[in-house]
Amino acid sequence: MWGVCQQYLFRVETAASADQIQHCLTRPQADLVQPLTLVAAPTVLEPGSQFRLTLGPFFVGSQVQDCDVGRMTWLQWGAIDGWMEWRWGNGWLQLRWEGMTYLPLQVIGGWVLHHVSLASANLKP
Repeated sequence: MWGVCQQYLFRVETAASADQIQHCLTRPQADLVQPLTLVAAPTVLEPGSQFRLTLGPFFVGSQVQDCDVGRMTWLQWGAIDGWMEWRWGNGWLQLRWEGMTYLPLQVIGGWVLHHVSLASANLKP
Protein backbone atom coordinates (compact mmCIF):
# COMPACT_ATOMS: atom_id res chain seq x y z
CA MET A 1 0.00 0.00 0.00
CA TRP A 2 1.26 3.42 -0.92
CA GLY A 3 0.78 6.41 1.28
CA VAL A 4 1.66 7.91 4.61
CA CYS A 5 1.01 6.22 7.94
CA GLN A 6 -1.59 8.41 9.63
CA GLN A 7 -3.45 8.39 12.93
CA TYR A 8 -6.58 10.28 13.88
CA LEU A 9 -8.13 10.39 17.35
CA PHE A 10 -10.91 12.75 18.26
CA ARG A 11 -13.71 12.86 20.82
CA VAL A 12 -16.77 15.11 20.85
CA GLU A 13 -19.61 15.79 23.23
CA THR A 14 -23.11 15.34 21.87
CA ALA A 15 -26.68 15.61 23.10
CA ALA A 16 -27.26 11.97 22.11
CA SER A 17 -27.60 9.03 24.49
CA ALA A 18 -25.42 5.94 24.11
CA ASP A 19 -28.42 4.05 22.67
CA GLN A 20 -29.05 6.75 20.05
CA ILE A 21 -25.40 6.72 18.97
CA GLN A 22 -25.33 2.93 18.76
CA HIS A 23 -28.52 2.91 16.69
CA CYS A 24 -27.09 5.51 14.33
CA LEU A 25 -23.79 3.64 13.84
CA THR A 26 -25.18 0.12 13.52
CA ARG A 27 -28.11 1.01 11.22
CA PRO A 28 -26.37 3.24 8.71
CA GLN A 29 -27.87 5.49 6.08
CA ALA A 30 -26.06 6.23 2.80
CA ASP A 31 -24.95 9.67 4.03
CA LEU A 32 -24.05 8.67 7.61
CA VAL A 33 -20.30 9.17 7.37
CA GLN A 34 -20.16 12.25 5.12
CA PRO A 35 -18.07 13.27 3.21
CA LEU A 36 -17.74 9.51 2.58
CA THR A 37 -20.70 7.70 1.03
CA LEU A 38 -21.74 4.19 2.09
CA VAL A 39 -22.25 1.82 -0.82
CA ALA A 40 -23.81 -1.65 -0.58
CA ALA A 41 -24.10 -1.47 3.21
CA PRO A 42 -26.33 -4.00 4.98
CA THR A 43 -29.34 -2.77 6.94
CA VAL A 44 -27.62 -3.56 10.25
CA LEU A 45 -23.87 -3.57 10.79
CA GLU A 46 -22.63 -6.56 12.78
CA PRO A 47 -19.37 -8.54 12.88
CA GLY A 48 -18.57 -9.79 9.38
CA SER A 49 -20.66 -7.13 7.57
CA GLN A 50 -18.87 -5.75 4.51
CA PHE A 51 -19.51 -2.51 2.62
CA ARG A 52 -17.75 0.19 0.65
CA LEU A 53 -17.14 3.84 1.40
CA THR A 54 -16.51 6.22 -1.48
CA LEU A 55 -14.90 9.66 -1.54
CA GLY A 56 -15.03 10.96 -5.10
CA PRO A 57 -13.05 8.50 -7.24
CA PHE A 58 -11.59 6.70 -4.21
CA PHE A 59 -13.13 3.69 -2.46
CA VAL A 60 -12.47 2.12 0.90
CA GLY A 61 -13.56 -1.46 1.48
CA SER A 62 -14.68 -2.01 5.06
CA GLN A 63 -15.60 -4.97 7.25
CA VAL A 64 -16.99 -4.82 10.78
CA GLN A 65 -14.57 -6.75 12.99
CA ASP A 66 -16.19 -6.22 16.37
CA CYS A 67 -19.43 -4.66 17.60
CA ASP A 68 -20.21 -4.49 21.31
CA VAL A 69 -22.09 -2.06 23.51
CA GLY A 70 -20.14 1.18 23.26
CA ARG A 71 -17.54 -0.04 20.72
CA MET A 72 -17.27 -0.99 17.05
CA THR A 73 -14.19 -1.60 14.88
CA TRP A 74 -13.83 -1.73 11.09
CA LEU A 75 -10.99 -3.22 9.05
CA GLN A 76 -10.34 -1.18 5.89
CA TRP A 77 -8.58 -1.63 2.53
CA GLY A 78 -8.37 0.22 -0.78
CA ALA A 79 -7.65 3.95 -0.63
CA ILE A 80 -7.10 3.54 3.13
CA ASP A 81 -5.35 0.42 4.38
CA GLY A 82 -6.01 0.30 8.12
CA TRP A 83 -8.79 0.29 10.68
CA MET A 84 -11.36 2.52 12.35
CA GLU A 85 -12.61 2.26 15.93
CA TRP A 86 -15.76 3.90 17.26
CA ARG A 87 -16.37 4.27 21.02
CA TRP A 88 -19.36 5.97 22.61
CA GLY A 89 -21.34 6.56 25.77
CA ASN A 90 -24.01 8.94 27.05
CA GLY A 91 -23.13 12.37 25.69
CA TRP A 92 -19.88 11.50 23.89
CA LEU A 93 -18.54 9.90 20.72
CA GLN A 94 -14.93 9.04 19.87
CA LEU A 95 -13.31 8.05 16.58
CA ARG A 96 -9.85 6.48 16.27
CA TRP A 97 -8.63 5.90 12.73
CA GLU A 98 -5.25 4.56 11.63
CA GLY A 99 -4.04 3.69 8.17
CA MET A 100 -1.73 4.04 5.21
CA THR A 101 -3.16 6.52 2.72
CA TYR A 102 -2.55 9.70 0.77
CA LEU A 103 -6.03 10.92 1.78
CA PRO A 104 -6.11 13.42 4.69
CA LEU A 105 -7.52 11.38 7.61
CA GLN A 106 -7.52 14.44 9.90
CA VAL A 107 -9.89 16.34 7.60
CA ILE A 108 -12.09 13.39 6.64
CA GLY A 109 -12.28 12.13 10.24
CA GLY A 110 -13.39 15.52 11.53
CA TRP A 111 -16.26 15.68 9.04
CA VAL A 112 -17.28 12.07 9.72
CA LEU A 113 -17.33 12.49 13.50
CA HIS A 114 -19.22 15.78 13.32
CA HIS A 115 -21.89 14.35 11.01
CA VAL A 116 -22.42 11.17 13.07
CA SER A 117 -22.73 13.16 16.32
CA LEU A 118 -25.35 15.44 14.74
CA ALA A 119 -27.27 12.55 13.14
CA SER A 120 -27.40 10.57 16.41
CA ALA A 121 -28.50 13.62 18.43
CA ASN A 122 -31.45 14.09 16.05
CA LEU A 123 -32.82 10.56 16.59
CA LYS A 124 -35.92 10.24 18.72
CA PRO A 125 -35.14 8.53 22.07
